[in-house]
Amino acid sequence: MKVSLKKQKEYRQRLVAFFKEQGFTVVLGKGSFHQGTCLVQQDKKIVINGFLPVDMQVKFLVETAEAQHQSDKVPDEIIKFGKSVG
Repeated sequence: MKVSLKKQKEYRQRLVAFFKEQGFTVVLGKGSFHQGTCLVQQDKKIVINGFLPVDMQVKFLVETAEAQHQSDKVPDEIIKFGKSVG
């Protein structure tokens, strides 16, 4: 699914806003990561590697929404895009 970088950034911002509404802290970091992202459940904190491409950041946020059983509250176009990212 081909989506412009501008649209990908919009999707990321919408997902970040969604998680903040759910009480999560979302951090876009550029530190020393062993993986691309992490989710600290007990602190309701999501940390995303800022060096990852934006589409991969969206993919992780979509996967996190699914893992939290919240994907039904995320627009279908964002879910479809997140699932299409390799």
